[in-house]
Amino acid sequence: MAIRSIAPPFLQHRSVQLAVVIGATALLLLPMLWIGFINDDAAYISLFFRDNAPDPLRLLTSAGITEDYYRPLSELSSAVDFWLWGWNPVGFRLTNLLLHLLATGLVFRLAERWFGAPFVPFAAALFFGLLPVHETSILWIPGRTDLLCAVFYLGSVCSLTTYARSNKWRDQCLALLLMLLALLSKEMAFSLPLILVPVAWWVDRKQGVRWQPNRTFRIVAPFFLLAAGVVAARWLLLENNMLFGGNGPHTDTNILHLARNLGMFLAALVIPTGLYQLQGLLAAHPTAVAGGGAIVAAAAAWAAWRNRGRLLPLLLPAAWVLLSLLPVSRLMMRWYLYIPSVGFSIGLAWAIGQLAPHRWRLRAALAGGVALLYAVVLLLATAQWIFASRIADSLVVQLRRDLRGSSGADTIYVASLLARIQTVPVFHLGFQKTLQRALGNDSLVVGTWGRFVADRYPSRISYRYDSARGNIHLSADDGGYFLLGGNALQADNGRMAAQVETDAGSGTVTINRVSESGQPSAITAPLPSRKRHRSIIFDGSRFVVIQP
Repeated sequence: MAIRSIAPPFLQHRSVQLAVVIGATALLLLPMLWIGFINDDAAYISLFFRDNAPDPLRLLTSAGITEDYYRPLSELSSAVDFWLWGWNPVGFRLTNLLLHLLATGLVFRLAERWFGAPFVPFAAALFFGLLPVHETSILWIPGRTDLLCAVFYLGSVCSLTTYARSNKWRDQCLALLLMLLALLSKEMAFSLPLILVPVAWWVDRKQGVRWQPNRTFRIVAPFFLLAAGVVAARWLLLENNMLFGGNGPHTDTNILHLARNLGMFLAALVIPTGLYQLQGLLAAHPTAVAGGGAIVAAAAAWAAWRNRGRLLPLLLPAAWVLLSLLPVSRLMMRWYLYIPSVGFSIGLAWAIGQLAPHRWRLRAALAGGVALLYAVVLLLATAQWIFASRIADSLVVQLRRDLRGSSGADTIYVASLLARIQTVPVFHLGFQKTLQRALGNDSLVVGTWGRFVADRYPSRISYRYDSARGNIHLSADDGGYFLLGGNALQADNGRMAAQVETDAGSGTVTINRVSESGQPSAITAPLPSRKRHRSIIFDGSRFVVIQP
């Protein structure tokens, strides 16, 4: 149902609407250009380097596969950025910003084709552009895999929508080409053929035509064949068994685990802030949170059923959210929500439009309130990323100074490392490459035992080094906890311990205390004293070099 009520004259022009959305999104996100390198940015950029420069030819072989992932277009975009900008984070984040603006424009176009103009496309694109859950996809340089995939994904759906109306083979060919490019950007594009089924149904309904399953099959079958062909090609040519590979976190198919992840995904879409607290609450009171979520879901389902006639148009955005989450339902990561959030944004815009279909001021106030809330949360998140990147820069400078004489060392053990400040990453991933680049030693091996998640910065970690036993006791005394690599816990002389794998080998980390949320807050980690080895810890505010 298209919403065609009176609106301000300047907003009745499609080009003006699009310019307002793109301009507002760009203005709100412009501060992201001040974020320095953080987390595994350096590791991602140099993933396919050879002799300190990108080597795109490696992307055409099995060497281009990392942890069962094959994303040559995303890696190629980083190589182009490096050729243009070198080690300048501004250029990489500018590319992310431009890709997000392009995706926002495509959301406007898609919503316009589905629901008409003027309100739904404008509000949907504005919500999508400012949605806080996009924080990681936009601000994190490796997040461009989602951005690039989404651009091609949305372009393919737009072209398919046109083809379903026109039956022109050129539109179908364009949709297939864009889907292929999306598949070469990120594996989430494998959900695209599933989404095309409800899209074809909706186009028939909009045209007043009774749904014809045979016609829908003819439209979407080539896309399923393309997806199967890409799977076969990756398997046969690159020996990449994508569906049943060894990527551990993606192999958990326990139904309760999948249901929990789906609930967390939906909560992250609906709740613009507070996901960090929600995760802590879920860890501390899983039954209560799961029960409350089930009650809310049941109430929403009951209300939807009671109003099913009026809410029929919501089936398309809802199907988009659920179907696009299928490839990633086994692992909960916020950046996986970039493509599913398209359906959420369009559905939210349509719902607000239905609340007052003939009173544009009320609709504008509601949509403006949501957009303002999103903008504030997104600005605060961007400020936190800028702050975290400055902390990362200062800590790297400190390590470069303190480890100046360690260029001959072949291994550095890190007993504790600042991984995140709440949800904002600092050195959570890729620290080995960060330290290699800082010390100018590409052969350096870094083994990290405990990744510290701080509630605030600076924090405080007390430590006691036991040289006789070759270990160190660490205690988070100011909140926070240690991540131990997500490995299974095991009993160790009456205490809980974790077998932790690092680039410098494996070892047993003993858990001496857990926090209220069930996370390790005091640990004992091995710290061997050997020639050509150095050891460091993060004490909550700075790195400390341990002298055996």
